[in-house]
Amino acid sequence: MRLSFLQRPRAPSWSPTVWLPALVFLALVLAGALSGPQFQPARFGAFSWQVFPFRWDGNWYRSIAQGGYSWNPAVKTGQNLAFFPLEPLLLYLVHGVSGLRWWQASWLLQAATGAFAVWAFLRLAAAYLSPKSSQLALWAFLLFPASLFLLPNYPVGLLEGLACWSLLELKRGRLLPAGLLAGLASAAGPVGIALAFPIAWASWPKLRAGQAWSWAPPLLSVCGLLLFMVYQALRFHDALAFVQAQAAWASVGLGTRLLRFFTLFPIWRSIYWGLRIPVAVNMLLLENAAFLLGGLISAWWTEDRRLRLYAYAVLLITLFFQASASNLLLSTARLIYPAVPLFLLLGKFGERHPWIFWLLMAGFGLLLANWAGRFALNYWVQ
Repeated sequence: MRLSFLQRPRAPSWSPTVWLPALVFLALVLAGALSGPQFQPARFGAFSWQVFPFRWDGNWYRSIAQGGYSWNPAVKTGQNLAFFPLEPLLLYLVHGVSGLRWWQASWLLQAATGAFAVWAFLRLAAAYLSPKSSQLALWAFLLFPASLFLLPNYPVGLLEGLACWSLLELKRGRLLPAGLLAGLASAAGPVGIALAFPIAWASWPKLRAGQAWSWAPPLLSVCGLLLFMVYQALRFHDALAFVQAQAAWASVGLGTRLLRFFTLFPIWRSIYWGLRIPVAVNMLLLENAAFLLGGLISAWWTEDRRLRLYAYAVLLITLFFQASASNLLLSTARLIYPAVPLFLLLGKFGERHPWIFWLLMAGFGLLLANWAGRFALNYWVQ
């Protein structure tokens, strides 16, 4: 079954077909956060509206918004320069303009970026699928367990929305808007750089023909990253300081990471350890391995080369910079990005096989609530 890319794009409608999956998503996350697995509650505490946005990496983004970047090359532990600037910049602006507390500003920002991600995804789905398949693809998107990270102080909504909008503009042949949106995504996180690959591929014929300004879209697609590097060069006298800061999370050298990358070592090792260690941990490893393999399969079945290039680029970046650094697939927040073709494929599949689709969505929903419970109690970070 291949995705059909022949349907005319239709603007999404904010009807109950949109609100219902969104409400189910929020209900599952809230239910999981309030009554999820109580792993050592005396140590990890209970659910808190004030604390929830800043669990895990959310606290790094808050530290940037509150006090800016800091970096000491002699320090080998984690530093906030490892995280990209767009999300904390927006949090700083929302906090300053609204006068809200930091946790309130975070909830407001994440509500806006989450709605933006849903809007952009619906427009992209409408460009590739029938209205019915688009609605089902939205269910798959919102019930996907890693969609949990649309709510805490993470750049997931920003990246997902910018990526979908950029891919839509790319499909329409509008390279300059696609490049500008990709450039914003490259300031939100390293996986945003994946958009540069399909934009460069689409621009190549014009570059070869020597058309004026044909170099602009590829350059714009990485402008956010380039500006971040200029900032580091001016302040810390090292344009690649963020790479050194990220090295604190790497457990092996570059040569070993390359070997593990080319052998897909993170996937196989996660499956192996997922079958050996306690249930509380192995579910996460097995789920991540399954979803990453699903991203590979769905990218292969996607006929649109631009979407396929994006999906493969994100998968390769995920494998190299995330999983291969920590040996196992411990990163949940990144796995939503390569799943865009997977959501579209599931939407198409759901229209043909509704019973199987809804059984799968029930499983997604249970995993989403389970992950929300662990995240709310800060269980995974020890």
